[in-house]
Parts: sequence; C-alpha cells; structure tokens
Amino acid sequence: MWKLFKRRRSNAAVLTCAWEKVSLAIQRRQRLYADFLQAKTAGFSRRKLTLLLVAFCLLFGSSSAYVIISAFNMPRRTIKVTAITIPVPANQPKTSNTEPLPLPVKRMLSFQHYMDSLSGTKAGRKVFDSITNSRPGLMDSVKTAIRLFQTSKK
Repeated sequence: MWKLFKRRRSNAAVLTCAWEKVSLAIQRRQRLYADFLQAKTAGFSRRKLTLLLVAFCLLFGSSSAYVIISAFNMPRRTIKVTAITIPVPANQPKTSNTEPLPLPVKRMLSFQHYMDSLSGTKAGRKVFDSITNSRPGLMDSVKTAIRLFQTSKK
C-alpha cells in the first residue's frame, strides 16, 4: 500500500550543514583579509606599529567621548507631529457622486475629528483625557459605528 505518513527528514541537520558552510566561507574571507593586512604591515618597525596603535586608540576614543559628551550637553528636542496632506491627482476629475451622509454619521465623524484635534495642545489633551477617562469605550464605539456604516453602504 501507499505510505500515508512518511518519515520526514530533520530540517535541523540541513540548517546546521548550511550554517557550517557559511561559517567556513566567512572564516576563509577573514583569513584572506588578515593575510593581506599582514603583508601590508610586514615592513613596519615595532615603534611605528606602536605609534599607529596609539594614534588609532586616541582617534576613536576621542570621537566616542565626543559623541557621549555631546549627547548629554544637547538640549532636549521634541518631535512635532504635523498632518500629512495628500494632493489630489491632476488626472482625476473632482466628481461628487456620493450620496449625503445621514445626520448621526455626520455627527460621529465631526466628534471623531474634534477628539483627534484635541491632542494638538496641552489644554486640549486635558479635555481629551477627561472625556476618555469618564467614557472609556467611547472612541472605540464611535469608530466601530462609523466602520459599520461604511461597510453597510458598500
């Protein structure tokens, strides 16, 4: 009969073999690069190598110290969020063949817009927080009702 449940090969063995090949290729490239650099510095004296090492450490140590110190000395910058405006494509005519929205949906959309605009200022944020604290699921309900109207309209 046909074998319904074939024994599958372990993917771990295949992955291990693949990772070993990648590791060997990386090590081979590292060895080639190390040999190249060794040949380039073969004629340097011990003193010259020591001076190059000290210069390297001073250069990158001082640049790291500069980055760390400047991070503490810079004033805190806040990121301001602005609305993105999407231009109307020039090749599409401006037609308004949609039917007018019912009054409750218009009110929900204007309320949602009002709540979104409150987060722009500090005072508005307080009003927004007070409304959402007193009515915890209000915004979810408004969004769900608008979404239900939009899906039922299609």
